[in-house]
Amino acid sequence: MTTIPVLGALAQASDTLSRVAADPQSGAEAAVATTIDFTLLILGPIIGAFVGVVVSVVFAVLARKALAKSATASSILARVRRPLHLTLATWGAWVGLGIALVNPNLSDWNGSSVTTFLMHILLIAGLACLTWMGYAAAWVFEDAAKARQASDRGRSRRFETQAQVLRRLTQGIVVVVGMIAIIGTFEAARQAMTTVLASAGVLSVIGGLAAQQTLGNVFAGLQLAFTDAIRVGDVVVAGDKHETGSVEEITLSYVVVRIWDERRLIIPCRYFTQTPFENWTRRAAAQLGTVELKLDWSAPMTLIRTKVEQLLTATDLWDGRTWAVQITDSDEYTVTVRILVSAANSGNLNDLRAYLREQVISWIVTDEPWARPAQRIEPRETVTVEKDMSREHVARLAAELAGISGTNEAVAATGSPSSHGGGALRAAEGSAAGGAASL
Repeated sequence: MTTIPVLGALAQASDTLSRVAADPQSGAEAAVATTIDFTLLILGPIIGAFVGVVVSVVFAVLARKALAKSATASSILARVRRPLHLTLATWGAWVGLGIALVNPNLSDWNGSSVTTFLMHILLIAGLACLTWMGYAAAWVFEDAAKARQASDRGRSRRFETQAQVLRRLTQGIVVVVGMIAIIGTFEAARQAMTTVLASAGVLSVIGGLAAQQTLGNVFAGLQLAFTDAIRVGDVVVAGDKHETGSVEEITLSYVVVRIWDERRLIIPCRYFTQTPFENWTRRAAAQLGTVELKLDWSAPMTLIRTKVEQLLTATDLWDGRTWAVQITDSDEYTVTVRILVSAANSGNLNDLRAYLREQVISWIVTDEPWARPAQRIEPRETVTVEKDMSREHVARLAAELAGISGTNEAVAATGSPSSHGGGALRAAEGSAAGGAASL
């Protein structure tokens, strides 16, 4: 397409040279006239661009003075100043070229391939500059959010989140409209667009199926922004590994979460609308946390409470809201001592928990070592008494008793062993029973 205007200009110059060679006088006049016409043709866009720049500068100065008290208007002017100058210069050149072609002396140039090409180029440049200016003006949403953030930190994060989404949505619409407008300047493209619109029913179904995931993320991003589920700066626990991080950016299709080790976790917006997640700063950044210690049953709770109070008073990590020291569990060897503290935000809470754990453990090891968990072994003396009450054992005891008391001699003298033996047996049984009872 660029070769056609060049060939046209070369053909016109060749025609002028041939006329000069055929008739020098008339050819010279024609050459002068052609030079003047070409100069007027060039001066038209140049003068138009200069006028456009002057108008844009004057407008910017007057608007800056008139809107100096408005932070939003000043932000818009600062954002669109350069695009405005270029846009008015481009459209001034386009208008200047059109006015130059109205001149009857340039009737030969009007409608030629050269002027048509130049008009088309300037038109495309003007549309591109308008798109750039609209894209730059969309930043006013975030500028207004930052201005509000300086005066109201508590509620500004919601406005900042919505401003980010609105800015991206507006910029996307501006870019799409600008591209359609530029493409529409071509005749073949307009015919193709007409054909596409005529068959929009089938194409819309195919496009909807193909872009289902993308459109779902876009609508999820809008839902996150305007339902206030998460905001820029919120501390959330999300992802497959349930990692903790701060929401750094919310786009129309994904959310950027900055993790504690400076990694960025990119999560689709649909995750936050379809999966439960933790938001630690939904209403306020203040949080509660605990430190658990396994100590001996004889741990001095009064001294531990006094030490914790001293440690909290000595640090600025504690926000002063609440604290407590309690025994929450026990087993056969130890008790679980839980220290509950509060902090202004999750970062301070994490540092405060580590600080308390280190200081309390160091204090116990140094000043109260017997409060450390330990297993005790206490031996006890056990005496086992065995009793054999069988008849054989009783008979043996009776024989021993008879031998001791001289019963054997009495039995030999009388010749009645049975009676005396039976008596001795009964006596032995009685003595054995008495001994067992005494045991």
